[in-house]
Amino acid sequence: MKKIFSTVLLLFSIISVAYSQSEYQPYSYQFYQKLNSDVYSINNRVHSSLKPYFIDDTLLKHHYDSLMNYGSDGKQHSWGYRKLFNEHLIDVKSEGSTFYADILPDFTIGNDFSGSKSTNLTSLGFQLGGTVGSKFYYNLSGYDNQAVFPEYISSYINQTGIVASWAEKANDVANLSNYINRVGIVPGQAYDQNLGHGTSQWSYITAVVSYTPVKYLNITAGRDKTFIGDGYRSMLLSDYASPYPFF
Repeated sequence: MKKIFSTVLLLFSIISVAYSQSEYQPYSYQFYQKLNSDVYSINNRVHSSLKPYFIDDTLLKHHYDSLMNYGSDGKQHSWGYRKLFNEHLIDVKSEGSTFYADILPDFTIGNDFSGSKSTNLTSLGFQLGGTVGSKFYYNLSGYDNQAVFPEYISSYINQTGIVASWAEKANDVANLSNYINRVGIVPGQAYDQNLGHGTSQWSYITAVVSYTPVKYLNITAGRDKTFIGDGYRSMLLSDYASPYPFF
């Protein structure tokens, strides 16, 4: 019942605040903080309690564009410099549509002093998206991740995990211990397919399609998270869970 109520609330909130916009900016707490001077200005009418925002809203567009172009000095640079710092890897703009695509690698390394072990995160991702006309927007992103977490996160994953045995399903009791696959939850991400030796592996996938057929109606469907409220945590429906389907 709670999920049904939240979905209905989300749908009607979108209907009430959309003004012919359709292009979403995926929610990130750190990035959205940079928009606060516009969002909470007394001179606008942004519905601040429902995120992600329509970033092509005229009330946010100017500030958003300045953030996206931050660090651009207006000079001519090489193709490699532009692709690393100012442009999408693939960036196509025509009169009636746009398309972009990127490869998103990430690697971090650290140390867990309490657990006396090295930690790391290796992630390889992609994103693609674009617009068709002024009414249709789409975005798809996916990440394949592998990590050795600090002890307190590993403990949480193991506590919330379940043990599934393929051997048990096959009635192969003799080899039961060789086929046990522990599945846990990486907080805020997805199911952890444990590789052993404290290594976690998981995939994180989001997709959004947004359509604005008339001025005051937007229809959005996808698999992602929503944020309801103005605090650090989302009300009614958590933004700390794994991505979920919505309409």
